[in-house]
Amino acid sequence: MSETVTVAAPVKKRIDHADTMRGVCILLVNYFHAGVSFFMLKYVSNICVHPFIFMAGYFYSGKGSLKDTFKKKFRTMMVPYFILGLGYYLVWLVFSYSSGQDIIAPLRAVLFLPTNGFPIEPSLYFLPVMFFGGMILAVIVKYVKNEYVRCAIVVALTLVGNLWNDKLCMRLPLSLDCALSLLLYFYLGFHGRAILAFTDRLWAMLRFNWLKVLVFAALSVFNYALIEYNYIPNILNASWTHIHLCHINTCLLMLLWVYFFRFTENLSFLQGINRVLKYIGKNSIMFMCFSHTGLKISMAVVSRIPIGNEFITKTLYCVLALVIIVPIIEVINRTKLRYIFGDK
Repeated sequence: MSETVTVAAPVKKRIDHADTMRGVCILLVNYFHAGVSFFMLKYVSNICVHPFIFMAGYFYSGKGSLKDTFKKKFRTMMVPYFILGLGYYLVWLVFSYSSGQDIIAPLRAVLFLPTNGFPIEPSLYFLPVMFFGGMILAVIVKYVKNEYVRCAIVVALTLVGNLWNDKLCMRLPLSLDCALSLLLYFYLGFHGRAILAFTDRLWAMLRFNWLKVLVFAALSVFNYALIEYNYIPNILNASWTHIHLCHINTCLLMLLWVYFFRFTENLSFLQGINRVLKYIGKNSIMFMCFSHTGLKISMAVVSRIPIGNEFITKTLYCVLALVIIVPIIEVINRTKLRYIFGDK
C-alpha cells in the first residue's frame, strides 16, 4: 500500500540584515521629515526610501497569476492607503480645518493626487508607489520574456517618470509618476540575487581584509562625492537634478549598505541596537504611515519642555516621535486592526 507524502510549502524566512536596513531607513525617513537638519541631509534623501523599493522587487518571485498579485498588493498597499487617508482627512476636518480653507482639496489629494496637499500624513503617497511599481514590474515580467527588452522597457519608463513633471509640469494620479521614476529599483531588486551573487564573487577576489576595507572606503567616498554634486533628490516633489547621477549613486549606495549591514549583523556589541532596528524594520510600513503623526505629537510635547540646548531638543523630538508610534503599532498588531495592513 503506497503512502501519500505531503511536502510542506517552503517558508519565506526574513532576512535579518534586510530588516535592520529597513529600520535604519525609517530612522532616516523620520529625520528627513523632522526637518531638523543636523547633517548629511543630501545623503538621507538619496537612501531613505529606495531600499524599500529594491526589497519589494527582491521578494517578488514572478510566479503566480497577475490577478493574485494584484489582489495581494491591493490588499496590503491600497486598502491601508485609502482607509488611513480618509481617516486623516476626517481628523484634519475636526482638528485642523479653519474657515476659508478649501475643504475639497485635501480630499482630492487622498482620492486622486497624494503628491499635492495630502492632509496630515503625506508619507502615505508611498503606498500607491509600491502598488503601481510592483504591478508594472509584474506585467513586464509576465508578458515580456526577453531580458534585454525588459531592461529597455524598464529604463524607458523610469526616465518617463523622472522627466514627467519637469517637462509637462503636471503630476500623474495616485503617485504613478513617482512609481515610474523608481521602476528601475523594482527591476534591480527582482534581479537582486543574481546581482549580489556577482558582487559576492568580486568581493571574494579581495583576499585581504585591509583591501576590502580600502575598496569599501574608496567607493563610499566616490558615492558621497556624487551625492554632494547631485543636490537633494526628492521623490514626492519629483525633483531629480542630475537624473543619471542620482541612479548611479543610489544603486552603488544600496550595494554598500547591503555589505555594511551584513557585516554589522554579527557584531555582538550591536545586538541590542540591531534588535531595535529589526523591530522597526519589520513594522516599517506602519512606522512610515504614522511618521508625521508621531512628529506632530512629539513637537507638541517637546515644545512644552524647557530645554536650553538645541541639539538635545532636536534629538528628543526625533526619538520621541518614533517612541510615540510604537503603542499605535502594538495595538494594530494585537487586534483585528492588523487586517487593515493585509494581515490575515
